[in-house]
Amino acid sequence: MTPRTRTHGARTQGLTLVEVLVAIAILAIVIALSAAIITSLTTNGRSRAGLGVNQAAQQYIEVMTRDWLDPHRFGTVSGATARPTTLSGYTWEVTACEVTVPTDTSATTFPCAAPPQTITFTPDTAAAATLTPSPTANLMRLTVTYRPTGSGQPLTTSTEFSRR
Repeated sequence: MTPRTRTHGARTQGLTLVEVLVAIAILAIVIALSAAIITSLTTNGRSRAGLGVNQAAQQYIEVMTRDWLDPHRFGTVSGATARPTTLSGYTWEVTACEVTVPTDTSATTFPCAAPPQTITFTPDTAAAATLTPSPTANLMRLTVTYRPTGSGQPLTTSTEFSRR
């Protein structure tokens, strides 16, 4: 008895449907991982920039706090006082105003007594104006705003000081 042998037709060159589907699945996973990594890197860069802006604004508030602890300089902001740190891609705006404490004890915000005077610091200009509170001012608000020169949201940091 002779063994039977089967002969199969010659296989044509190319990929089977399963091989193509596996390749597409692998490609999709690689693209998804790449997109996640790129998004993470972009977010980290924005977070780092935002942190730098926040730290610079806080540093300026601390410098002004030390300055305003002196009763003779309380509430005064001028071209001679400290300037905020200049950051690439941002401009500064420093606003100071006298604050009126309302008699309504349920109030959560205290309005400015008069329209705030504003000094704007930019890397190219020096402020000549001076913000001087009235002698009766007991509460001042200092607001520092960083505005991006391009697109993006401004960062505003604000605090209130009472006369000692």
